[in-house]
Amino acid sequence: MAKKKRKVRFLIFVILFILYTFVAAKPIPPEQGFQKRFAISVDRAIADSAQLDAEEASSGRYLPWTLGRYFGYTDFEGNFSLLRTRNQSSPEIVLSDSLWAEYNAAITEPDQSLSLKDIYGKEARTVENPRAYPLFIKNNLFLIDENYAKLSRLDAEGKTLWTFDFASPLTDIDYANGKTLAGCLNGSIQLLDEAGKRIFQFEPGGSRLSVILACRLSEDAGKIALVSGIDEQRFILMEQSGNTYRAGFSAYYGDGFRRPVHLEFTGEDQFVAFETESGLGVFNITERVMSMIPLAGRLLRLSSSDSATEGSNLALITREEGNLNQFILIKLPDTLMFKAPFKANEVFLAQKDQYYFVGGDTHLGSLALEEQ
Repeated sequence: MAKKKRKVRFLIFVILFILYTFVAAKPIPPEQGFQKRFAISVDRAIADSAQLDAEEASSGRYLPWTLGRYFGYTDFEGNFSLLRTRNQSSPEIVLSDSLWAEYNAAITEPDQSLSLKDIYGKEARTVENPRAYPLFIKNNLFLIDENYAKLSRLDAEGKTLWTFDFASPLTDIDYANGKTLAGCLNGSIQLLDEAGKRIFQFEPGGSRLSVILACRLSEDAGKIALVSGIDEQRFILMEQSGNTYRAGFSAYYGDGFRRPVHLEFTGEDQFVAFETESGLGVFNITERVMSMIPLAGRLLRLSSSDSATEGSNLALITREEGNLNQFILIKLPDTLMFKAPFKANEVFLAQKDQYYFVGGDTHLGSLALEEQ
C-alpha cells in the first residue's frame, strides 16, 4: 500500500514537472553581442597609400569621419573611398555623405571661392565668392557669415536659394522636411520654411541668462526639442498644432552648461536624448516619461539609431579623468547594454543600423551588434 502511494506521488510529480516545462517555462531570448568588423590604423593606411584603392570600396555605403588631423570616407567593410591628412594651412573641414570641403578664414574675403569635392576627391562644384563658412546639415549645404548672424541655403549646384538675417548670432541650426530651425544667442528660436521665410518664433525664457544651447527638429518637422538658459537650464519639447508649435513638456535640470549641449531625436522620433549636468535625459514622447541616466565624466559623442523597434539603441562616448574614455551602449530608454574603456585624445563615433564605428587618435574600427 505504501509502495503504491509512493508510485502515485512520483507519477503526479512527473506530470507536474512536464506541465511546468511546457506551460509555465518561457524560452530564453537570444543575447546580443558585438562582432568585430574591422580595425584600421589610419596613419599606417595613409603610409600604404590606401586611399588609392578608392574604386574597390565594396558596399557603396560610405561613412564620413574625422579623427584628429585625419578625415575620410570608409565603407562598412573598412575600405576607403577617401583618406586624407588635414592641410595645416586650411584646418577647417566639413563633410556630408557624398561631398566635402576644406577651407580657411580667407573664404570670408572677396574674390575667394569654395570648392566642394565628392567622395573620390574630385571637384564636384565651386561656390564663387561665398563670403561665409560652409556647413552640411543632413546633406544640405548652408553658408553662415563670419558674424554668425546671416544664414544662406544653397541648392545642389551651389546656387543660393535664400538668405536670412538674424537679429542675434546663431548658436545652433537644424534642418528637416524643408524647414530650417535656428537657435540664437538672445534666447529665441526661429523656424524658416522652404523659401527661407520665418513661420514661427519662440522665446522660452525662465532662466537668468537666455540663450539657446541646442535645438533639433524631428524628421517630419512636427516636433521641436530645445535646451535653453543658464541658471536654470531647461529642456522643452514643442509639438505642432495647426500653424504653430506648443510646449508639450518642459522641465528644469540644474544651473546648466555654458557651452553647446548634446540633443537628439532618436528611435524614429519616439525619444529625445539630451545632456544634463548629472548625465543623460531620455524623454519618451509617446508615454510622456522621463528617464535619467547618470554618467561619470563629460559626454563627448552621442549617436542614435534610425529605428523605433525594440532594439533601438543609443551609443555614447564619455570622458573621465586622464583621457579615459568609455564607449557605452544603451537600449532605449535606459538599459545599460555595454560599456568598454579606451584611452585617446581624439574620438569619433557613428551608428548606422546595427553597425557602430568608433575611433581613437589614429585608429578606426567597426563593430556589429548581433544575436549570439
